Amino acid sequence: MSKNAKVTRAGLSSVLVGVDFSESSGLAFDRACDVASLNEAGMLIVHVLPAAPMSIHGVQPVLAAPDLSGRIRELAEQKLVELQELAAARGVAARTILTVGSPGPALIETAEGEAVDCLVVGSRGLTGVKHLVLGSTAEFAVRNAPCPVLTIHPDDGGSLSEPRTAIVPIELHGDPTEAGRWIHQLLGDRVVDLKVLLLYCDHVPAILQPWLVDLGIERVGLEEIRSRVEETVAPAVASLIALGFEVETLVEEGEPASVISEQARARKADLIAMQTHARTGTAHWLLGSTTERVVQHAGCAVLALHGASEQSSD
Repeated sequence: MSKNAKVTRAGLSSVLVGVDFSESSGLAFDRACDVASLNEAGMLIVHVLPAAPMSIHGVQPVLAAPDLSGRIRELAEQKLVELQELAAARGVAARTILTVGSPGPALIETAEGEAVDCLVVGSRGLTGVKHLVLGSTAEFAVRNAPCPVLTIHPDDGGSLSEPRTAIVPIELHGDPTEAGRWIHQLLGDRVVDLKVLLLYCDHVPAILQPWLVDLGIERVGLEEIRSRVEETVAPAVASLIALGFEVETLVEEGEPASVISEQARARKADLIAMQTHARTGTAHWLLGSTTERVVQHAGCAVLALHGASEQSSD
């Protein structure tokens, strides 16, 4: 990115990071400190205690519930103070909140109540049965947060410290300029020489393909699609170049989440910045969320920017 590029920064005054004292939340804490320090923003460190002690495989805790809860709370408070001191050592003024409940909803409630500008949370990177059973606080945050969400994958490995490639998935009716501004917001001067890959995925869901045949609708060739995409995003490309980014546009066929994750691995991407439509109810159950699947599989940091909500009644 050109050192002379001028970027209008919207201003980021508060960052919330959710921690559970695991390795992935430690990475999230580091990235949150970076973002807060860069923007001279305050930071809120939040830990959520379970509503009640849980048995493990049916074995009850040795300590009585009140004693166990007290010990856990005391230890959590101590760890939060340690993180607060680490943040202060990096020049970041941080507050801590210890709350009780389910991690996802509690983080969202806190983010709303504190009106934070960005939520940072670690992603476990779970797949298969583990993901089905344990779920993901990161994916819940992506779906429900009132602000942009930066998820940090366990394999991130500090790549946001010296980023080289960011992927911005695009739609024909979207504007990737906002994603470019947020990338600069989060990374600041670290975006020097950063390449932004605008990625369009041409995909017709399998459930619709028989209908296209029955209706006699022929799919447009990939070259024509590529031409249309480049023409449509040309103004946005010009805006990103004006911000100082090197920009490449790529059109690929395939299911979006898979294509995005594959390109992230192939390009060794440091960050994916994408819109999420925040589907709820039946729409989410049927269609899911591309962003949530990318968070699960991409293997790098993902910035979810909230677009229009798609709700449906059940």
